[in-house]
Amino acid sequence: MKEVGKHKVISVVEKGYLKVKEASGILGVSERQVQEIKGAREEK
Repeated sequence: MKEVGKHKVISVVEKGYLKVKEASGILGVSERQVQEIKGAREEK
């Protein structure tokens, strides 16, 4: 998946419109990986 698409999905999760479990299905990664991506974005 393209990075831009990945960040859009994570952004929607952060806004509360999508759950981590749903985002993991869309991105094709585990829920834990979604949490790690979210955490990396928050550190910036």
